[in-house]
Order: sequence, then structure tokens, then C-alpha cells
Amino acid sequence: MNHTIVSSQEMQTVLATLFTKYNFPQKQAKTLARIHTESTIDGIYSHGINRIPVFIDYVKKGLINIDTTASKVTAMGSIERWDGNRASGVLN
Repeated sequence: MNHTIVSSQEMQTVLATLFTKYNFPQKQAKTLARIHTESTIDGIYSHGINRIPVFIDYVKKGLINIDTTASKVTAMGSIERWDGNRASGVLN
């Protein structure tokens, strides 16, 4: 079996391009690409490259909102409650 070695930089570049294609701002696309690449390298495949098809499917279906971020709902001393606003969990 032949295996192709992909550098982490190449993986990040390809993923950032993909996320940009789905309208993530460039800064967010690069952050998503870096974190998914690092997760792959660290062996956390459930949140690395293997997660990308499901993630993109969720974006297409509107389950992930690319136009928002998390917002604080309540603060009670050292405890806070946040609404993720259906934004990317990685970015939140």
C-alpha cells in the first residue's frame, strides 16, 4: 500500500482554502485549518481531518452559523453562561 505524506503546512493551506470556499472569513478559516491540522497530528482524529466532511455538511445545512460567535448570556461571580449561537465549536 502506498501512502502519501502531507506536510502540516500543506494540510493547513488546503483546509484554509476549503473553509474560505464556504465563506468563513480568512482569519477564521486559518484558525480552523490550524486546529484541525494540530488535532490530526496529535492523533485526535475525531476532531481532526476526519471531522471535516461532517463539519462542512453542517455548514451547508445551516447547523453551523459562520456569521456569528458565542455571546455571554449571564455572569454570576466566577460562573458565566454562554450561548454558542450555533457558531463553530472550534472557534467558540
